[in-house]
Amino acid sequence: MEKIILKNNYNIGGYEVGMNPSNLKIEYIKYKGENIIYNLKDSWKEAFPILFPVCGKLNDDKYTYNNEEYKIRMHGFLHELNWILEDKTKNCISFKTTYDNNSFQKYPFKFEIMIDIFEIDETLKIRSTIKNIDNKLMYYNFGYHPSFSVSGDSVIKFPAHELFSDGLNYNSGFMKSDFKYNIKLKEFKLNELNFSEKGNTYLAFNSKIRSLNLINKKTILEISFDNKNDPNILLWQMGKKKEYVCIEPWWGLPDYSGEIIDSSLGNKQGILTLKPNQSETFDLSIQVKSKKEEYEN
Repeated sequence: MEKIILKNNYNIGGYEVGMNPSNLKIEYIKYKGENIIYNLKDSWKEAFPILFPVCGKLNDDKYTYNNEEYKIRMHGFLHELNWILEDKTKNCISFKTTYDNNSFQKYPFKFEIMIDIFEIDETLKIRSTIKNIDNKLMYYNFGYHPSFSVSGDSVIKFPAHELFSDGLNYNSGFMKSDFKYNIKLKEFKLNELNFSEKGNTYLAFNSKIRSLNLINKKTILEISFDNKNDPNILLWQMGKKKEYVCIEPWWGLPDYSGEIIDSSLGNKQGILTLKPNQSETFDLSIQVKSKKEEYEN
């Protein structure tokens, strides 16, 4: 296996992907020279985190497993791991990592993660494969946290109506205990939602939606995600400039604010499991198209 020594921009088919090789954080995605990912100018200093083995925040940043207490920060530690460049071709680049002593202190499971970024049919796909290489059942969550460049009149369009809640306080990272799924959304302008400067979040629980359109002035982004489990879909925006929106499929949930009923990892709401030697794949796809006549209003 080859240590990462390449520059941090990779041409993958018709896309250019910039990332920090030391932590595998995606910093930009360009299509025909145009950056479709938020470029760190506003109050949020990220672009495209990947979440593992937790999504959101745990109460006191702690959980228990086999009566032992472990501490893990919001969204986990995927970007703290040591990544290896496995393969690089014209249309694909692959990275691999495994557990290490540091991760084992926070999360007592042996795992392997492969992330492939490739183009197929003019679509950029990010495929993350989680494998349990331990001899025991592994508990985990996984999520994508991409931020897309937008303006206030950008439009999100779902294929069908979906019920959302604003019951996740992203500033604290917790679910509100009194949340309700009573906000019906299908096609809407981003400035119609009350994100607030502090980062209000809209959440659809166990959604059947697998794709959506993000419609900007010049382009339409077709964004889709694929896994056998229904994702929780989060929409989030923070800051005064409103230059981005995060469209996040999470296969997991944070804890409820102030409610420590059961801190056991295996009893956490929305927890996923892998048997020894079993693996699970999570896909996120992005296709960029020119603005169509029907949206020119």
